[in-house]
Amino acid sequence: MRSMHYPITLPDAFDMRTIERRVGDRAPAFDGLEARTLDIALVPIDAVPPRFHATKLYDDRFVIAARRGHPALRRMDLARYCTLEHLVVSLGGDARGIVDHVLAEQGLTRRIALTVPNFLFALAALEDTDLVAAMPRRFVEMHGARFGIGPFRRGEVDD
Repeated sequence: MRSMHYPITLPDAFDMRTIERRVGDRAPAFDGLEARTLDIALVPIDAVPPRFHATKLYDDRFVIAARRGHPALRRMDLARYCTLEHLVVSLGGDARGIVDHVLAEQGLTRRIALTVPNFLFALAALEDTDLVAAMPRRFVEMHGARFGIGPFRRGEVDD
């Protein structure tokens, strides 16, 4: 199970009236915290520089997400999983994710057919295709039903 740590620093007079969302590379978040142009950063990262305070918000697992009735989900094993066409969620468009690193350690690869910038877009794309995606279990359980997407329970992917 992968633990995600979120570095947080709060000034003495924290003012929640202005919240700015920045998307992209994680490194600038630390620069912004250091320069005090950011008051808080929610960044999924394992190694937090020691000068920052980090709080773990929760642990989650990845599950295989696919439209209900997807033919591949009737019988799934790792070899079958690798032959499917995959969707990857990536803010920067990188077509390799956590799952690809785990597969590479076992000498395996998968075919990435589509990348999207967030998990909500991923659910919409999975709804009408035979693509599959490794997604956070909580997210799929909370939002997947609206798109006819369910987690493949036996196919949990630990990283």
